[in-house]
Amino acid sequence: VVAGPGTGKTEVVSLRVANVLKQTQMRPSNILCLTFSVSGAVAMRERLRRYIGPDAYGVTVKNFHGFCNDLILEHPLVFDSWSALEQISDVERYRLVNRLIDELLPNCVLVSKKLPYLRTRDLIGRISQLKREGVTDQKQFQKIAAEYTEQMASKSKEGTKAHEKNLLAARKFSEFVKLFNRYQEELQRSQRYDYEDMILFVVQALKEEEWLLQTIQERYQYILVD
Repeated sequence: VVAGPGTGKTEVVSLRVANVLKQTQMRPSNILCLTFSVSGAVAMRERLRRYIGPDAYGVTVKNFHGFCNDLILEHPLVFDSWSALEQISDVERYRLVNRLIDELLPNCVLVSKKLPYLRTRDLIGRISQLKREGVTDQKQFQKIAAEYTEQMASKSKEGTKAHEKNLLAARKFSEFVKLFNRYQEELQRSQRYDYEDMILFVVQALKEEEWLLQTIQERYQYILVD
C-alpha cells in the first residue's frame, strides 16, 4: 500500500488481512505483514487485534529489519558468517561518516568547509537509500560515477556557468561515491554491519538458497507491505 502519511495505509492493510481470514481457508500464520518501523508494526498489530481478535497474534507482523533478524536466528547454519559480525550503533555510524568527511577535506565540495558535519545525517540517509536499492558493488558504483562525470562534462559548452555547475555536480557525486566506498571498507575492516546490510544479507541468502526461499513461500501465502 503506497500513500502519504496519515492517509489510512495501516487501516487498509488491516482490513485486507481481516477479509483474507474471513473469505479464505488461510490461517493467521500464513499471512505476513511488513512495515518500515517498529511503531508501524505495533500500530498494525493493534488494528488487527481490534478487527480479528486473538487471531491477530497469529499473524506475523514485523518491520523489515525485525523480519530479517528473525530469519537469521531461525537458520543459524545459513547465516553462520553473519553471526561473527557486530551491528554498528547510530552514534558509531555518525562518528565513522564524520571521520570519512575529515579524510575528504580540505579539497572537498561535497560538504561545507566551515560546517563539514552539517550534512552528516543527509549523507547517512543517502548511503541507506543506495543500500535499499541494492547498490553495493563498489567497482560498479565507481563506473557509474565516471560515466556521470563524462556525461556532465559534455552536457554544456565549456567556459559557461552551466558547464561549471555541471562539473561541480559531477565532482560532488564522485566524492560521495568515494565516501560510500570507504564507508563499506571500514565496516568490513571492523567486522560491522548496519541496518541495511541485514536486509541485503537476507536477500542474498534467498537468492542462493532455493530451499530457504521455498520455505518462506510455503509459509506465507499472503504478504502485505505497508
